[in-house]
Amino acid sequence: MVLVGDDPRARHSARVVDLARRRDRRRRRGDRGAPAAAPACCCCRSAPCPPLSPRRRHDLAGRTDSTGGSLPRGSFGGHVAARRHASRRRGTVSRVLRAAVVIALASLVVVLVLAFRRAPTDIKTGTVGRPAAAFTLQQLDGAGTWSSSNAQGKVVVVNFFASWCLPCKEENPALVRVYERYRASDVVFVGVLYQDSRDSGLRYVRDNGVVWPTMSDDDGRVAFSYGVFGIPETFFVGSDGVIAGRHIGPIDETTLVRGIECLRSTPATGDCLRPSAAR
Repeated sequence: MVLVGDDPRARHSARVVDLARRRDRRRRRGDRGAPAAAPACCCCRSAPCPPLSPRRRHDLAGRTDSTGGSLPRGSFGGHVAARRHASRRRGTVSRVLRAAVVIALASLVVVLVLAFRRAPTDIKTGTVGRPAAAFTLQQLDGAGTWSSSNAQGKVVVVNFFASWCLPCKEENPALVRVYERYRASDVVFVGVLYQDSRDSGLRYVRDNGVVWPTMSDDDGRVAFSYGVFGIPETFFVGSDGVIAGRHIGPIDETTLVRGIECLRSTPATGDCLRPSAAR
């Protein structure tokens, strides 16, 4: 360092000399004190990496590369590795979802087979003109079981209902009146509880004056066998055991009587049901 007095020109000259000496020292050291050149871009290798936005730096913070090491905050190379890692992770999630769907479908098939004790395709749906499915179910009032064989050789009205079904409540007075009319005859009324608990079904029959046999179809097998679409549904079964008529929705007293009288007069065909609302 050159020592000078208070002369401004002397101080300026000393400063120029000092800067020149510093440049010479740096040159002799091979510019070791110069800042390092900016690294080439990890993508194109031709220019420095573009600066990352604060949001991108935050997203990359704390992520790991393919070797498990932590990615440096704000590293563009880390950004590429993170994208590759995210792509692999999405592929893994997609495979897991596909496997879950396959397992769910297989489980559904197993449940159906166990519920019906045989493959669902082996069960014929209850359409008009086919024999009614035979069944034995537990009665709601706890009085044991009721079997469809109890009504063999008789006209049977099978009504599917539930306590939560408002149309079922609308049609119930007509069912009660027609049941009382044929109570002492060869006509049998049967109620089958559909997708409902036994306690709720029992309260329903007691509150609405249902006194004919009512059963709980716990596993839905009977409803499936009859091909029930939605309640209420009423089936007319002739004395020959064949479904002669089917009424979807709330049924009225006139339709009930017409269906019953049709089967009592022509039990083998039930042709008189076809023009009516029962189908």
